[in-house]
Amino acid sequence: MTLARAASVRWSELRGRTIEDVALEIRAGDARFERWTRDAEAVEQASTAEQAAIGLALRTLADAIAGAVGDGDAVRTFTRAREVVRAWAWAVSETVRGKGATERGARRDDACEDMFTWAVARGGTFKCAPCACEVGSSVMREVRAVERVEAGECVARVPWDALLGVEQTVETSSPSPTSEILKQLTRMGDQIIMVIWLTAALDALECGDASAYEEWAPALRALPTRASSSLAWNADDLGAVAGEDLANRLREYRRSVKVQYDALFPALCEQVPEAFPARAFGDYAKFERAYDIWTSYAMKVQDPDSLQIREVIVPGVFLCNHSLSAHSVRYTSLERGTKAFRLELSRGCVEGEAITISYGRLDNADLLMFYGFSLENNPYDRVSLHSITGDANETQLEALRHASNACEHDLTRLPVCLARDGSLDRVLAQIRILYAPQQFMQWCELDEYHPFVVVDFELEHEILQRLVERLRAMRDEIHTCDDINTPDLTQVASASYWYRHEQMRIMESAITRMESLLHEYATRVRKRNRNQH
Repeated sequence: MTLARAASVRWSELRGRTIEDVALEIRAGDARFERWTRDAEAVEQASTAEQAAIGLALRTLADAIAGAVGDGDAVRTFTRAREVVRAWAWAVSETVRGKGATERGARRDDACEDMFTWAVARGGTFKCAPCACEVGSSVMREVRAVERVEAGECVARVPWDALLGVEQTVETSSPSPTSEILKQLTRMGDQIIMVIWLTAALDALECGDASAYEEWAPALRALPTRASSSLAWNADDLGAVAGEDLANRLREYRRSVKVQYDALFPALCEQVPEAFPARAFGDYAKFERAYDIWTSYAMKVQDPDSLQIREVIVPGVFLCNHSLSAHSVRYTSLERGTKAFRLELSRGCVEGEAITISYGRLDNADLLMFYGFSLENNPYDRVSLHSITGDANETQLEALRHASNACEHDLTRLPVCLARDGSLDRVLAQIRILYAPQQFMQWCELDEYHPFVVVDFELEHEILQRLVERLRAMRDEIHTCDDINTPDLTQVASASYWYRHEQMRIMESAITRMESLLHEYATRVRKRNRNQH
């Protein structure tokens, strides 16, 4: 809606004003328009093109009504037109919702159904139910509303003692040899304690020896049977379809998980075999699976009374998928007094609609690493330039700190990253300083110098040339990846499709703008050389 409003801004509204002034006015206008438009939520459900068209039409009519004060016939005409557009927006929204709810064949998932029944028996309440949908050659699990739920209403409430966390499973649950030892190790943190507990519990379930974990069996059986994030992939395969930068990140991620495992096992298996049997903990694959599950499904929650933050898996809610336009965005604060988890909606949903939550402001690289998928039009996507700049030394860091103070922007945030359609000023300033930190410190002695200002055009031309060459190589690498069509790489290629697409898009935009700057600086250098002769 903001984009639609920006598209309708007139030149007279911009003259003599800063971008910040106009942006603030647009946001204020959006807030007013949200109050004016009864069906604004419905508009947000439409496709991107329909959303922009509807928003622009409604805003134009609102401006026309405001400008027609005193002309009763015109006001009535514009008002009727606005009501027609609103009705159409609602119809479009209902069509989009209905299509999304029915176009994918849904089927029962008995394990998830049992988990919901178990959670209800422990005091949970749900206005949603689980289902499994076929998406291409894979099956996606999700949660769908069983009735219309309005914004602000609670769609799922799970009691504190039904959450899978350290306090519930290790400290107060039925005793087991593993739990008794883990109680002494809780200072290691919720994540590693729960990964160890999950490793033991899932192994016991698979081997039919789950008496110590029977209390949690329905929730455990609903968890994935194998790793579903990047930990399940071969780093070389990921490099083949998404480039070496991402493959190296996966190698580092896998190495960090293996380091945690090696620090504990097989030493604990030898020291306390009854608590850490080699059957479960001598097999790294079982630990890795538990680590994958916890990383993908656990969320941080806060007790509003003690302000203590814990990590838990919320039965039922962990089936909610991530969306950029999620139904629920803020869900980390527990219910005061009871510590029950409440999933309240930021925007409403209709019966049969899949309920989504926000995992956070994650770019596609993070989504791939920790959740195994990527999203189209992800506004948080970045292209890391670490392979170009490398690690900063102390001289470079000091220069970046000095520049940050001079321009009131934090230029010390590394690695340097290109944002989608973002300004190049910050990026080029960081790279300029990393490339020539000592020259930068000399430039700082100039009167009214600003780190975003180019002083040495020849140096800037050289930096831009190297940047463009490297970005072209990175772009061509992803182009080559797109040509690969090997059946063994299908899953990785499918999961990383939008990552590759968005990386290409960001690099193409940056290359175009940098080439324009190269032409400008080359022209300036030539003119200066002619003047000198």
